Amino acid sequence: MRYLLVLLASLLPFLHETVYEAEVKGCDASGITLSAEGETFAAELFNVGYMEEDGWQDTCALLADATQVRFEIDPAVQVEEPLPVYLYADGVMVQVSLLEDHKAYIEIKSPSYLYEDTLEMAEGTRAVMADAHEPIERGSAPLRSYLAYAFVLGVWLFLFYHLIVRHRNSAHFTQKRISGRKPSQQQKD
Repeated sequence: MRYLLVLLASLLPFLHETVYEAEVKGCDASGITLSAEGETFAAELFNVGYMEEDGWQDTCALLADATQVRFEIDPAVQVEEPLPVYLYADGVMVQVSLLEDHKAYIEIKSPSYLYEDTLEMAEGTRAVMADAHEPIERGSAPLRSYLAYAFVLGVWLFLFYHLIVRHRNSAHFTQKRISGRKPSQQQKD
């Protein structure tokens, strides 16, 4: 039994959704080298691409300034090299920092990824914030929308006329015809 556990530990040194302490052994254009659990391995930021060719320098700067580095593996990825990880520098996810600083983008949007909502919110700050020097154009609604509103209003008026006004008149006429008298005469009797 002990040998089986040793064999499994050597084949699968890291588990999904578990946070591991790591030491950065190297960081350059070819990737990030981490050391954890007695293993040294190549890693890459999971589900994030760099906006610029030398965007990796921002990641390396964050890791160089950090006193504590941790990583976590998404359940959707295979454990292989380079290992795609969520990387944390001093408790802050590196992917989120890069997305908020507009230095990275999300490669694949999938709700099955562990931190997809967090990454989308960080990337969403770019879409929501406008540049100060760009004026906001104030346009009017296109003619199609006014035509659609007019059509819907016409349908409502048509239905109102046929269901309320016409129905009320036909009910009044039917009542007169059945009794042979005017409704005001029936009330007097």
